[in-house]
Amino acid sequence: MKLLAQDARSVPRCDLLVVLGAQGEAHAMPRGVAVPKLARSAFQGEFRETRLTDALAGPAARFLQIGLGKRGDVDAERLRRAAAIAVRKAETVRAPKLVLWLERELFTKSGIAAGAQALAEGCVLGSYALRRWKSKPKGPHLAQVTLCGPGAEFVRAAKKGELIARANTYTRELQDTPANLMRPRELVAAARALARADRRLRVR
Repeated sequence: MKLLAQDARSVPRCDLLVVLGAQGEAHAMPRGVAVPKLARSAFQGEFRETRLTDALAGPAARFLQIGLGKRGDVDAERLRRAAAIAVRKAETVRAPKLVLWLERELFTKSGIAAGAQALAEGCVLGSYALRRWKSKPKGPHLAQVTLCGPGAEFVRAAKKGELIARANTYTRELQDTPANLMRPRELVAAARALARADRRLRVR
């Protein structure tokens, strides 16, 4: 899965647009996006609540709202979990391109940098699945995620979060590999492959 980050002022075309919202508040929407009135009025914004609908207008075919709970409780961990819910839902509905859009006000508690990093981590970690050893693997269907948030600080922090999460999933894949296929020699080979990619690393 490819992960991109950009400023929220523009939203690229996608199969699924995800907007996060706080409980009991009318959340903002990207410009040009229209959805049925009932889809917005029925959404309460409780933590982990989801509501999926077809979009009436805008860059996305489908529209998903995910609740974050009360605004004062929206920390980095809640953003991380919401991002994981988003990518799993995209995989379930077989959406190749996902856009996750957030308004600046949702970063009041976490801060933009910590929040953006958490969102990127949630997307990568939430998309992890070890399919290599399955006889009939399903997916992955999700090929690209674009995070849309407030400004350059958001973009930089999202890239940092992606690096951290990809290191985590790489380690998880080594750990999840069957023991008869991940012997000490294979583990050493994996370490050497990493070292070859960066001259600052050495394996002894």
